[in-house]
Amino acid sequence: MKVRKQAAFTLLELLVVIIILGILSTVAVINYGATIEKGRASEAKSILPQLRTARNTYMLEHPGAMPVTDFSLLDVNPTTIPDDCSACCFFSYSITATQAVATRCRNNAGKQPGFRGSGEYRITLDFETGNFSGTPGRF
Repeated sequence: MKVRKQAAFTLLELLVVIIILGILSTVAVINYGATIEKGRASEAKSILPQLRTARNTYMLEHPGAMPVTDFSLLDVNPTTIPDDCSACCFFSYSITATQAVATRCRNNAGKQPGFRGSGEYRITLDFETGNFSGTPGRF
């Protein structure tokens, strides 16, 4: 009588596959977080020029007025451009006489910790030059 050898994976082979899958999933999660964070920064970079345009419009409509630092004077939607870190937004926005600033909230919507240690960072738009600046490597 012939004894048939059953084809099966050894424990070592299974452990190697599990380790490889773990490494791949870790890389995927890290890249996913970076992609999400870049999308949030892009949103902020699209809102800052809106603030610049609203400020410039106000200054044209009110010649001789002091530079605007209050959102209530501008024609902007406060629900899409919040001035505080509410539960629905990832950035809070502020304006000074010379720039618009988007500050990433420490805890974003859903109270999830943010990307790269959940620290705050800023993206700034200079009104005169139209150039963006901010925390290096963040946007």
